[in-house]
Amino acid sequence: NSTLENLYLNDCKLRSTLNELISELGEFRQLKLLDISGNDIGDFGFHLLSKSLQVNRSLETLSFDRSNVSINSYYHILDSLKRYEFYR
Repeated sequence: NSTLENLYLNDCKLRSTLNELISELGEFRQLKLLDISGNDIGDFGFHLLSKSLQVNRSLETLSFDRSNVSINSYYHILDSLKRYEFYR
């Protein structure tokens, strides 16, 4: 149980390590802000992010520009956020 509330990882270029962190996002129960902009996480990273957003209920701000993803990945994120609002 982390008490981390804000996590700025913009332009960090962690690649696979960032994907691992994204997949564990649901464990950060206090996280309110996540910035993963400029990391080129691609569709796979966005898939992991959409799954994590279905679990994480504390996130209020998410920045992910310059991520190099397809429009389908945006739809997955949107669907996850809709579910998030439903359960909130």
